[in-house]
Amino acid sequence: PAVPAGNVAAGTVAATGRSTALDALAASQRPDGSWAPERGGEALAPAATGLAVLRLAASGEEAYEPAVRRAAAWLRAHQNADGTFGAAAPAGPSAAHNLAIPAVALLRLYETGAYPELFTPIDGAVGAVRARLAAEPRGAGVPPGDVWLASALALADALDWTDAHSGALRRALLRIDGSGDARLASVAAAPTLAAKREALLRLLHAAYRVQL
Repeated sequence: PAVPAGNVAAGTVAATGRSTALDALAASQRPDGSWAPERGGEALAPAATGLAVLRLAASGEEAYEPAVRRAAAWLRAHQNADGTFGAAAPAGPSAAHNLAIPAVALLRLYETGAYPELFTPIDGAVGAVRARLAAEPRGAGVPPGDVWLASALALADALDWTDAHSGALRRALLRIDGSGDARLASVAAAPTLAAKREALLRLLHAAYRVQL
């Protein structure tokens, strides 16, 4: 999935071991636990912080754990009553990124078993993702923000975050199937819902390990 303008770090990062890019990313964390995007302004801090969490947590390096925990606490503190994140409300795809990327980041942390306190904020975020996807009009193509939203639901579904509205994931995957987007061809070609979910998660994993 495409990432929003204003990546929190630049360059290709080695797949294993500590790197200068990761150290620089950790060092750029603000005292309150968040990150500021290079472009997009303060309104995109939730998305930037979620991206940083994903990249640092994916490294598996214990040295970054304090930074990740501070960031998770910042996201919890800046979650709104409706499950979204941030005080500002950016328009267009940025709004989807500000919701979906923190949701994916918190789900990834919760998946490790080391962050049980994230259950309630994740539940709110997943509900907000479903509500946003349900409200989106059908149309040609899949905006990058919608791919992140679908990825959040795919990850939530893999962690058994299902409820009466779990059909939102199927609807999101149907939109991807009908988009004709070559970047999402592996998802469209997968033969079952479970296989589509796994294909989408593989694209997501590649995105935050390599591109950030």
